[in-house]
Amino acid sequence: MSRSSSFLPSLFADPWRVWAALPPQADPLMLWGAGEDAWTPRLAWNPVERFTRFAGEFHPEEMVRFVEHHTGLGRLVGGMVSYEGGCHSFGKHGLAEHQAPGNGLPWVHLMAFPSWLEWNEGQPQWQGAAASDEEMSALIRILSLPPGASLPPRLHPHPPPPEEDYPQQIRWIQEQIRDGEVYQVNLARWISGWSDTAPRPLFAWLAAERPGGYCAYLEGPRREGGRFQVLSLSPEHFLSVEQQTVSTTPIKGTRPRGATPEEDQQLAQALEHSPKEQAELNMVTDLLRNDLGRVCQTGSVAVQPRQVRPLPTLWHASTRVTGRLAAGIGPARALLALLPGGSVTGCPKGAAVERIARLEAHPREAYTGAVGCFLPGGGAVFNLAIRTLTLIPENSTPQFSGLSTPPRWRFQLPVGAGITLLSDPQEEYRETQTKAAFLQAFVSGKGIGG
Repeated sequence: MSRSSSFLPSLFADPWRVWAALPPQADPLMLWGAGEDAWTPRLAWNPVERFTRFAGEFHPEEMVRFVEHHTGLGRLVGGMVSYEGGCHSFGKHGLAEHQAPGNGLPWVHLMAFPSWLEWNEGQPQWQGAAASDEEMSALIRILSLPPGASLPPRLHPHPPPPEEDYPQQIRWIQEQIRDGEVYQVNLARWISGWSDTAPRPLFAWLAAERPGGYCAYLEGPRREGGRFQVLSLSPEHFLSVEQQTVSTTPIKGTRPRGATPEEDQQLAQALEHSPKEQAELNMVTDLLRNDLGRVCQTGSVAVQPRQVRPLPTLWHASTRVTGRLAAGIGPARALLALLPGGSVTGCPKGAAVERIARLEAHPREAYTGAVGCFLPGGGAVFNLAIRTLTLIPENSTPQFSGLSTPPRWRFQLPVGAGITLLSDPQEEYRETQTKAAFLQAFVSGKGIGG
């Protein structure tokens, strides 16, 4: 099969038709973006090798060798580094000893793909090695069938526990700030529930309804057996590397969208001029500038001005930090140098990470890790995995008394807010509700997020 897009049938023009045609065992990676600030859509499946490391197994240099080996062979290497994997790379070990068990996700899960599809300006292009005639013929046969009907998904969130102590945790962080221990901490709480829609069609619906610039889907093995699925609807660009130029775009500051154009602009202006939000973003930007300074040429790191930009359900403020990677530093080392992300930990990063581990009852796993891919030739694109669901099959093929039980998946959606001395606990709680609102169109009952 030729790499040229001119040889791809028009059936491949719709990424979601191809997505729906993939067989269950395809082990896919989907990167999807919409809007001006978005990555190139890419879809890869059938990896030839996997790099999966759980707690106690992850050695960063081993990951670097895996990435450099396969990208050197012209392959795309995609997947995730979890929040805990990033903390381990940062030098913080054993932080989750007091936390409840998580979902058993790997600290790192990367896959090497010899070929993949890209959609540049809507045109499908085959990249990498030639596909076998058998593989392409099977896909074309499925794509030639009329598309099946797909009902909108329904998510069923659990009500927040009455004893939820998020405001109390915020007040404790503020005591730590007054004592000079930290300046800012990003604190998350967990929304959970179940879905009766399978993860792949659920991701397609979510990406179509609430497109973010850096959406991603991947699945893989859990430590105790079974599978996980990660559905990331992230608006945050965490790392890009192209021809040794590296960039990251931290987000800090949130407002909901208004019900009218006038209210919408008032909310945007309030975010633009908020001293608390400006100070919070400035701290995180300085942190990331220092992180990049460790892997970039001296004097090459620069910061672009703060911007307030709209998303379908909220406004965000962000900056962009760029630099030139130093000699001998590739994209895998650059990614590990930035993890865990400054906008989802706090300042100073080490002290913030320690307090996150003390307060949050669950390991973050995929949430606030990084999902994306390394490309042949030294490129890379990764999101910061916020607005990210983890799904775990509960009963995909069970039998009870000879009767088939409909499959369902339990989901977790952590949402967080940056806590400073100026934070109002109730306002920060409402901010987490705003960040979960992208699921609202598919929620049964009163709503998502409490």
